[in-house]
Amino acid sequence: QVPLASDPNTLDPAVFGGQRMTYYGRWTYKYEKAADLGADACIIVHETEYAGYPFKVVQGFGGERFDLVTPDKNMGLAKIHSWMSVDAAKALLKMAGQDYDALKAKARTREFKPVPLGMTASFGLKQHMRTVDSQNVIGKLTGSDPVLKNEYVAFTAHWDHFGIGDPDKTGDKIYNGAQDNATGTAGIIAIARAMKTMAPAPKRSILFIAVTAEEQGLLGSQYYAQFPLYPLDKTLADINVDDNLPMWGRTKDVIVVGLGASDLDDY
Repeated sequence: QVPLASDPNTLDPAVFGGQRMTYYGRWTYKYEKAADLGADACIIVHETEYAGYPFKVVQGFGGERFDLVTPDKNMGLAKIHSWMSVDAAKALLKMAGQDYDALKAKARTREFKPVPLGMTASFGLKQHMRTVDSQNVIGKLTGSDPVLKNEYVAFTAHWDHFGIGDPDKTGDKIYNGAQDNATGTAGIIAIARAMKTMAPAPKRSILFIAVTAEEQGLLGSQYYAQFPLYPLDKTLADINVDDNLPMWGRTKDVIVVGLGASDLDDY
């Protein structure tokens, strides 16, 4: 068999996780990198296979979007953040005399260089900016060991969902997020209640953090990472519970997102 690293049709598993979706493949990172490089606009080509959700989900992002407030009021970002369906991208590249699949194959190699398309684009938009406040909610169960209580294990879940749906729809328009992520929020509350009654009690302190604005790009989690209430170097693990705890009763199966990405697998 040909080693994966030398197979031109397979991404090297030693680089950015190979076929796995890592942070470097997320749209948020693409926008960050575009800003770092001084791009005026960043257009992401959406492919359902890699994103894990259809393009209609992206189209639902057409409303108001949020970000954390920065000292420059986010003026350092690219002026345009946008998506394009893969079919539209193929048509666009064909207009430029290029082939999407051929360029994509070249992009899987270290020899790939950006290809000028010889095309121009114009954008027009009206922008209204406002600042809103939201909250992370945190609870702490102090550890029973006089020394280890200064170390922390966190359980997190996001409490937000998308908000209000189609204004023309009759009846309930609120996206309550019963599965994503009321189940996760209820889950960490249940864990907190159970741990409160444990004997012996946990030696380390346990944090229960319900974070906000996950659906806007993990903003509550990002905020806590930048402004933690408890030292990050003393926070040993974060077990995040998100999206569809089983509704059908007891189960022995667990899905771990991020398997292989930390020492928690061994523990």
